[in-house]
Amino acid sequence: MRRVSKTRIVWTRVLALAAILSGGTLLAQEPPLIDLVSEPARAGQQRPVTFTFGGVAFHNPKPIPELPLQVLLESIAPSKEIPNVKVVQVLIKNIGTEPYPLPVGRDGDAALRPANRGRHEFWFGLKAPRERQPYLPGKQTYSSADLPGSVMLIPPNGTVRVRYSVYVNPSGRDWKGDDQGHVVVKASCEDLSYDDSPSKYVVHTPNPKAVSGNEMTISLK
Repeated sequence: MRRVSKTRIVWTRVLALAAILSGGTLLAQEPPLIDLVSEPARAGQQRPVTFTFGGVAFHNPKPIPELPLQVLLESIAPSKEIPNVKVVQVLIKNIGTEPYPLPVGRDGDAALRPANRGRHEFWFGLKAPRERQPYLPGKQTYSSADLPGSVMLIPPNGTVRVRYSVYVNPSGRDWKGDDQGHVVVKASCEDLSYDDSPSKYVVHTPNPKAVSGNEMTISLK
């Protein structure tokens, strides 16, 4: 009995040590942060855009494809510098079976120039599903197969944290809200992909989207 008891004690200590080491490793592997508040993207020049609908018939529209991303809305706080701007933080998880190429480039002109291949424009915003105008655009990132460093590969089950800002006009929209001026919102992501065409900008629609499963309430004041 004594030997068994000592063996159990030894294994208990080993497992406890492994748990501590494992926990330390997990703490060290904090999700990378894409901070579009401190380092905003440059949209660049206005581009005439043509849309292709990929064979989607208007009388029998197909559902909008979903991105293989799970979005968790972590926080929304008023900006300390700019009035009526909300700073949004989300956690994005790749729930697909393949690495997901998330656009992280900040220079729209460099990524979306006509000669580039595999061009993407990725939008982070807010959705207010109970409002008449439900989408609030936030910030965007860009990528191209010909622009090194413009893509962050998120492995399956991998996560990345994104912080971005959204302008919320307290009076410019016909908000329904409640009597206290509050609106319910969700975080939204949208991927705009461009055709490989050196002569014009062609965007494929519908654009895959992902919306957070949770929601938060913001004040319009």
